[in-house]
Amino acid sequence: MYFFLGNLSIIDLSYSTVIVPRAMVNILSQKKTISFAGCVAQLFLYALFMVTEAFVLAAMAYDHFTAICNLLLYTVRMSRSLCIQLVAGSYLCGWVSSILQISVTFSMSFSASRVNDHFYCDSNPVEKISCSNVFINKMVSLSLAILIICPQ
Repeated sequence: MYFFLGNLSIIDLSYSTVIVPRAMVNILSQKKTISFAGCVAQLFLYALFMVTEAFVLAAMAYDHFTAICNLLLYTVRMSRSLCIQLVAGSYLCGWVSSILQISVTFSMSFSASRVNDHFYCDSNPVEKISCSNVFINKMVSLSLAILIICPQ
C-alpha cells in the first residue's frame, strides 16, 4: 500500500509542477507566451501524469481489494515484483497514450494567430486555434478515454 501511495504522491507532485510554473510566469510577466516546444512538452507531461495517475489508482484499488478479500493470501498475490510491474505498466500506458495524443494533436495545421486563451496547453484549446478538421483528434481522444476507463 505504501509503495503505491509513494508513487501516487510523486505523480501528483509531478502533475502539479507541469502546470504551475508556467502559470506563475504568465501571472507575473507582461509577455504571456509559450513556445511551441514548451506547449508540446507541457501537454505531453500533463497527459502522461494524468493517465498514469488513473492506472496507479486502479492498481491501488486492486491492492486494497486483495487485502480485504484475501487477507491470508495477500503476501502471495501482491508480491513486490507484481507491485513494481503494476506501477511500471501504469507509466507505460501513460506514455503510450500521451504519445498518441501529442502526435495527433500537433499534426494539425494552425492558424496565423496561435493565441491560446488558457494558462496551460491542453488539447481542447490547441484544437480551437487549429484550422484543420479536428474529428480525428476527437475520435482518438474518445478512443483513448474508452481504453483507459473501461478496463478499470
